Amino acid sequence: MSLALIVLIVLLGLAILFVEFFLIPGGGLLGLLGAVIMAGGIYLAYHFFGRATGNAFMFASLAGTLGILIFGFRRIARLGWADKEQIDSRVNEADFGDLKKGDIGLAFGDLKPGGIALFGKKRVEVFSQGDFIPRGSKIEIVKVEGNKMYVKLIKD
Repeated sequence: MSLALIVLIVLLGLAILFVEFFLIPGGGLLGLLGAVIMAGGIYLAYHFFGRATGNAFMFASLAGTLGILIFGFRRIARLGWADKEQIDSRVNEADFGDLKKGDIGLAFGDLKPGGIALFGKKRVEVFSQGDFIPRGSKIEIVKVEGNKMYVKLIKD
């Protein structure tokens, strides 16, 4: 077994690791394959050329892996592959508009205790205070806390 072939095996493992980290990330199977190939090359260096050469290959492989990571992250940042935009909205952000305590509306569906209500032409998710409110009933906004609106039944 020649030293050049062992070098090629280790470089192949490093190349596969680069592909896993930066080009086709996700599964980890390709990265595991690269690590196994690289470890196999290091084993061959120990087996055929002794401890000193094996240690040199091991440290060179670790340095190569670190170098690939540093190079890859810098290249991604420089080429703009990474998305620099930030999402500043939240999932459960409610838009109640100008609705406030005391406004009157209709239960669009049964509120048990949550459901949809109509205030003018605006459909809003509302919650009763634990009571069942049938569809079509008149309701009044009791309080608004964060992204939740609480209503009560208006009895005629």
